[in-house]
Amino acid sequence: MFKKVLVAVDGSDSSQGAIKLVKGLAQGGLVEAVTLISVTPAPSLTLQAMDFIVSETNRIDPLSNLVVENTRSSLESIGLKVDTVVLSGDPSTKICKYAKDHQFDLIILGSRGLSTVKELVLGSVSHKVLQMAPCPVLIFRA
Repeated sequence: MFKKVLVAVDGSDSSQGAIKLVKGLAQGGLVEAVTLISVTPAPSLTLQAMDFIVSETNRIDPLSNLVVENTRSSLESIGLKVDTVVLSGDPSTKICKYAKDHQFDLIILGSRGLSTVKELVLGSVSHKVLQMAPCPVLIFRA
């Protein structure tokens, strides 16, 4: 059983699949509490160099808050205790740091299914989380 599960959400199809997976685990009695995390990527260095830096709270995409709150409602409807957090920065780094700082038992996130070439060039969040996570990681592949 997992007492504390961190679930990364972004509104994508694979993220929605991860939520369905969490619901199934919860209904099976394997999850006690969930924290939903959404991370808005930080602006590129080019934008920063052009003085477009804004405060942390202003960088958070309003859509991230909407996704987290809609997902919270969905999970609370099945009786789960749900907390939420919306951050700004590098998604994989923020997810792993949050998981470590708050001692999560499991991280669940979706895989966007990037091609090998795209993954080499861009790096995928799920791949980086898998490499850096302080706890087990479950990736839902859509």
